[in-house]
Amino acid sequence: MTAIEIAGRLGVSKRAVNKRIGSLGIKPKTEFFGRAGKQPDYDIAALPREWQEKIHKTDTRE
Repeated sequence: MTAIEIAGRLGVSKRAVNKRIGSLGIKPKTEFFGRAGKQPDYDIAALPREWQEKIHKTDTRE
């Protein structure tokens, strides 16, 4: 999940997500090329627990 996707699910800015990820030292599991160029893809399990809970609550996939 990219920082843009995480920000959308949490209702915060991408900048806030990137600052928190950087301060926690979380490394991306992979990187891929999207519309915005090279984007890091983060493992949901590596994110803070409160973010994981919010992401799972907003996940509408079946």
